[in-house]
Amino acid sequence: MPHGTPDWGLVGPKETTYGLDDLGEHAVRLGSPHLWDRRGDAIWLTVFEEGMGGVVSDSFGGGDAVALHTSFGRQGAYEVRLLAGSGDPGYARLWKDFPLPVSSGYGGEVSFSRDPWTLYLEIMLRYHDGARIWEGRLQYRAQTQNLEYVDALNAPVVIADVAGMASGPNVQHTMKLVVDRTTNQYVRAILNEQTFSLLGIGLRDTGPTAMRYLRFYVEHRSVPTHNPYAYIDSLIVTQNEP
Repeated sequence: MPHGTPDWGLVGPKETTYGLDDLGEHAVRLGSPHLWDRRGDAIWLTVFEEGMGGVVSDSFGGGDAVALHTSFGRQGAYEVRLLAGSGDPGYARLWKDFPLPVSSGYGGEVSFSRDPWTLYLEIMLRYHDGARIWEGRLQYRAQTQNLEYVDALNAPVVIADVAGMASGPNVQHTMKLVVDRTTNQYVRAILNEQTFSLLGIGLRDTGPTAMRYLRFYVEHRSVPTHNPYAYIDSLIVTQNEP
């Protein structure tokens, strides 16, 4: 039975945790990276202080690499550098898999820097529900300075013009995607100080499955013939998103 209230507010109820009055500020002051958007209950977060043992990585294209780094972290001493290959496609990415959480809203968040030769930085939430594979993808397109989601037909759709975001390794932007497993739809996208409603937009159905798990995925793509970097930090996955 549902019970309790979330620690970011006084509405509820929920099934997996018992909430208290807001303790979010207390947690952030003690060093939690869950500060940009405190809605949802964190099921995993990392600032890579423990290394990269909890994630899987991959890269392609020539000159590509995924490595722990110690110069430009948003929080703590470490971050991961996604150095995308110069080929077409050229990319660097990492992901984390989880047992399928309770049916609710799921959130995925990352903080990242951008290079002038970044093609896009994408976050994806993909869940296998035992019958179908559902996928939500959010992309910051650096060359056009657009924020886009990927629709049910696998086509990018512009959400907004987000011109003015600084480039360079010492500026980290924060992006979050929320999807709803109960409806298989998008919920919202967040980029820095801006929030965009995606309510009513269906996720992509990528086919049948007998498996049950959730994947959070971060990918950095290059403009061909270049090797851009993206420094990423503060990865967060949530459930019970409103």
